[in-house]
Amino acid sequence: MLPRTVFLRLLALLFSLALLAISPAKAQGLGLDIDLGGIDIDLNVGGGSGLGLDVGVGDTGLELNLGGAGRGDVDALDAALGAPMTLSQEAALQAVRSRRAMPLDEVMLRAQLIADGEIIDAELIAVRNVLLYAFKVLNRAGRVSELYFYARSGMPVE
Repeated sequence: MLPRTVFLRLLALLFSLALLAISPAKAQGLGLDIDLGGIDIDLNVGGGSGLGLDVGVGDTGLELNLGGAGRGDVDALDAALGAPMTLSQEAALQAVRSRRAMPLDEVMLRAQLIADGEIIDAELIAVRNVLLYAFKVLNRAGRVSELYFYARSGMPVE
């Protein structure tokens, strides 16, 4: 029997190769979510997500995204360099469903406890494949600051 990490890498490679042969235009919105007792596999083709594969074991994960509608070369370069990228509503929902992110309302409660003012904006962002919730806070003096929380654990980034 193959070790778990080798199995996951082979599985990711097989899915990736199979998906490369499928045109996203022909497979609008095809999605597959598998939970194998601690191993989560999410496979998406077409629609707004383009071509994506996410394999997670416990709190670790391997993610492969090969573009999508509205993603250009500049976005891919920014992602490779670690520039923050805001996730679409569809991608954020998928992250919560696959347990890569806690629901926004749960993390917002934690943010409100430490925010020095009113939360005026929230978004789920990815920085070097780490999902973070970014909250904009308006303080009493009218200044805006930002708070960041790890999306998976809900803990503040310090």
